[in-house]
Amino acid sequence: MGQWVNVGSKQAVQEGQMFLVQLEGQPIALTMEGGKLYAFRALCPHASADLTQGDLRPGMVICPLHAYRFDLRTGICLKPREGGPRLRIYPVERRGDQVWVLLP
Repeated sequence: MGQWVNVGSKQAVQEGQMFLVQLEGQPIALTMEGGKLYAFRALCPHASADLTQGDLRPGMVICPLHAYRFDLRTGICLKPREGGPRLRIYPVERRGDQVWVLLP
């Protein structure tokens, strides 16, 4: 079922940048693209690199260690090949001026 957790003000999440929060011991990255919020586990599922040190491109985050690319909407590994490790994506929404993430 899950639990919605308030992660702070929407002003903390800037367009094209990653914002790191710790929720229940898990590093979660937040970003905004085209006004849409995204939340994902901040550790690469391939080699546990810190994805907040990687690059954002339209619709994806790129791991700084081995350049794995993950779709921000689905978590699907886009490169080096589809079917690679999947990035954990969290539902995220704005409520007033606050950002909320749904944890499992």
